[in-house]
Amino acid sequence: MLAAGGRSVADMAALRDQPELFGDVASAPTIWRAVHEVDKSVLTALRVARATVREVAWAAGGAPEEVVLDVDASLVEIHSENKEGATSHDKRGFGFHPMFCFLDATGEALAGTSAPATPLLTSWPWSTTPSASCRLRGGPGTDPGSPLTRWSTRCWCGPTPPAQPGASSTGSWPATAAAWMELVLTAADLLAWCQLICLDGDLARAEPRTLRYRLLHTAGRLVRRSRQVILRLPEHWPWSNDLAIAYQRLALLNT
Repeated sequence: MLAAGGRSVADMAALRDQPELFGDVASAPTIWRAVHEVDKSVLTALRVARATVREVAWAAGGAPEEVVLDVDASLVEIHSENKEGATSHDKRGFGFHPMFCFLDATGEALAGTSAPATPLLTSWPWSTTPSASCRLRGGPGTDPGSPLTRWSTRCWCGPTPPAQPGASSTGSWPATAAAWMELVLTAADLLAWCQLICLDGDLARAEPRTLRYRLLHTAGRLVRRSRQVILRLPEHWPWSNDLAIAYQRLALLNT
């Protein structure tokens, strides 16, 4: 849901309303209870799973020739002062100020934090780690000596992990926000891996919103014949062939 452009648990309704395609989807209260129950052990399992899939994606041809860690900050506006952990910022707004570490060559999301602290790349496939360099993007508070600059220059780069697998990469966020951050990072990775393994040309370099419009939101029709389920794509849609090829390449990974 997040990879397709959803922004909240309420957007799961788009999946819930299509049971033939997505099966039984939990209700919003059930999803929220599951998010609230996420603890350090679950977060660790999510990061281990991302690292495992990242290693598979790289083995399938997605490994970058050069590793550049792209550190960037973002502002997430919140329209309520009751949101735990939200504060005012120098852009005269109110909300969260998360910081992210992306793999520059592929757009994969390696870590996220809400505080000026070293990001622990706990979803990195350490067995395939080359040497790396770190680059800081310009943004709010990036003047010399600012917390953002100091944090980024301490960004760890090397061949072995800097902490135990259970270490947090989500800073001082509330527990539910840390869980949501991990889901957002996973969604970003899913889009990046799709482009690395399944797509070519402009689609392999497209921004997420372009990818969603051209591929993820393509209208299709399920047809059942001879005990098989067939997805029919519209012939007139300019990117139907690209989507069909992406499905074929994805299927080859399971063989």
